[in-house]
Amino acid sequence: MKKLLIVLILIVPFRLAFSQEEPNSSEYKTLLGNVDHFGAFNGLCFKVGPVHEEVGLMMGGNMAFIFNHRFMLGVAGYGLTTRSDFRGVDFAGLDTSLTVGMGYGGLLLKYNFFPTSPIHFSVPVLVGAGGSTVKYRDAEWYTNFEDNLYKPMTVENTSYLVVEPGLNVELNLTRWARFSIGVSYRYIYGSSLKNLSDAQLSDYAVNANLKLGYF
Repeated sequence: MKKLLIVLILIVPFRLAFSQEEPNSSEYKTLLGNVDHFGAFNGLCFKVGPVHEEVGLMMGGNMAFIFNHRFMLGVAGYGLTTRSDFRGVDFAGLDTSLTVGMGYGGLLLKYNFFPTSPIHFSVPVLVGAGGSTVKYRDAEWYTNFEDNLYKPMTVENTSYLVVEPGLNVELNLTRWARFSIGVSYRYIYGSSLKNLSDAQLSDYAVNANLKLGYF
């Protein structure tokens, strides 16, 4: 009896230790793997590129959470700050001078390659929605006599889906600041404008982005 008790005392602890080292087949597995680092940032972004027939300037911002220094998940939004004029048709089908505005935003996904290197590159993708408004270029305002207010003279407007992939070169300025420059292409889907097609609203842009946060 004593021998059996001694054997049990010796065997049970080893068995328990061994069972703790065995992998648990029911353990949850995630796409990000084991997240051993977590960060976040806010950024200010400038985009320069064609908007139909003219080069325009877009300004906006982005913010995201960072997982393991590499994967980023957040939101971003941009708006056209300059005019983009073109010739089109108005309500009556007459040829006239028009201008188009644009804004869009959505979910931002980004992956950093070699993030601890002072100079590295990243691949961002924005998936979201936006809208454009076409107005008269030379007569943007008209009088609404019913309520005696001035309102913008809109010829047409639309909403659409946006997908914008890109490629950036990033510089680690400090532990808390990064600057990137790169290119992206704005794909527009589902516009209902009569004057401008999806292809005419889609185009490339050169981007500059300053980010501050915990990387």
